[in-house]
Amino acid sequence: MFKRLYKYDEEELLYVPLFTTLFRQFCNLVVVPLCLGFLCVQIGYVCGINNNNIINILKNDITYEEELVVIDTLNTFTKQKLVDYLLSLNVKFPDIVFSQARYETGNFKSLIFVENNNLFGMKVANSRSTTNLGEQHNHAVFNSWEMSVIDYALWQNSYTRKIKTREEYMQYLKNVYAEGTYSSINKILLETQEKYPQLKVTYPFRN
Repeated sequence: MFKRLYKYDEEELLYVPLFTTLFRQFCNLVVVPLCLGFLCVQIGYVCGINNNNIINILKNDITYEEELVVIDTLNTFTKQKLVDYLLSLNVKFPDIVFSQARYETGNFKSLIFVENNNLFGMKVANSRSTTNLGEQHNHAVFNSWEMSVIDYALWQNSYTRKIKTREEYMQYLKNVYAEGTYSSINKILLETQEKYPQLKVTYPFRN
C-alpha cells in the first residue's frame, strides 16, 4: 500500500494530506480563474460586450471610471433594447405593449419612468406575483426597467391568459385603462408597427 504524505498547514495548525494541499492550490490557480473568465464571457455575451472588451477588463487595461461608463452604457434604456426584451420574453402582442409603454411614459420621459423605472404606469400589486419594490409617486417602483417589463409579463399571465386575439386584448385594455387611454395607444400602434415591424408577431397563445 502507498503511504499517505502529509504537510503541515500553518493556518489550520495541523497536518493535512499533501493531496489536499495540492488540490487546493490547483483550484485557486486554475479552476477559479477559468470559472471567472467563463462567467465574464457569458455576461459579456448577454450584455453585448465583445471578447476584446472582456479581455481588456480582465487585464485591467481600462480604468475604474471607464468600467463605470461601460456598465452605465449597458444599463441605459433605449427603445431598441425594449423591443428586443419584449421579444425575448415572448410577451403577448409586443407591438401593443410597446405602444402602451410609449403612452404611459410620454414617450419614455415621464417622472414615473425616470425615477420609478415604471414603463406601464403600474400600481403596487398586492394580489399577484410582482417584481415591484414598493411605492413612489403613487406608483410601483422597480430596480430597473427590465424588472418593469417582467412585471408586465406577470400581469399578462395573471389577467390575460385566456385572451387569444389582438382585438380581445385591445378591448381588455379599453376596459381596464379607460377609453381615452385605449384610443391613444391605438394611434401610437400604427407608428410602432411601421418602425418596428418585427414586433407584430402572431402565434397561437396557450391558456
